[in-house]
Amino acid sequence: TGISALVLFFFSLGITAFCMMFSREIITLVASEDYTVSSLWYSSVEALQIVAPIFLFYFLSSLFTYTLIAANRQQVMLVINACIACVNALGNILLIPSYSFVWSAVMTLISQILLLSITAYVARWVLELRSIFRELVLITLFLLCSVGATYMILPRIPDTLFLRLSGGVTLFIFLYGVPVLWFVLRRLRLPPLSGEQLEDPSPLSRPRSSVDT
Repeated sequence: TGISALVLFFFSLGITAFCMMFSREIITLVASEDYTVSSLWYSSVEALQIVAPIFLFYFLSSLFTYTLIAANRQQVMLVINACIACVNALGNILLIPSYSFVWSAVMTLISQILLLSITAYVARWVLELRSIFRELVLITLFLLCSVGATYMILPRIPDTLFLRLSGGVTLFIFLYGVPVLWFVLRRLRLPPLSGEQLEDPSPLSRPRSSVDT
């Protein structure tokens, strides 16, 4: 479970950071530049930046969700999801008329934070993640350094949609993806065999003697 949490954290944090950094370019690519124009104090760019952290909370909450399902706690998950769905629906009904689509993004993010918090609390007796806390902090710090370096290099890239997106993807993979993936893969390596295991092979691996025959 600790390794699963590391892998999920690595990918979800990278996706979240990339979507927040290149939200304007992503909106322009999938829709048009008209959607990046602010209506009042927000636009689709701000909505995507609000929604982007959902990747992080959803990926991590899925670890706790499937852990509870494997522990035969489906009824608990049903209650949790029903309560969060009610909170989400009530918030949208009350506040979307005043704050438009941006509040839908806010409520979706709040719902995912609640889901992660509640499932993590309920599953705390099954999962032990304190052992990888140092690795999670290191990945976060490395992400912040990578984002800072990317922002410093981006102004040198010509201001065209294709070059900014392709250059941004290349930079982010090189600065964040490759080093942190190497770090996670090292953490995935199996521990070496102990001396006793090497010196005392099992009967199946021991050569047969004349007595055995």
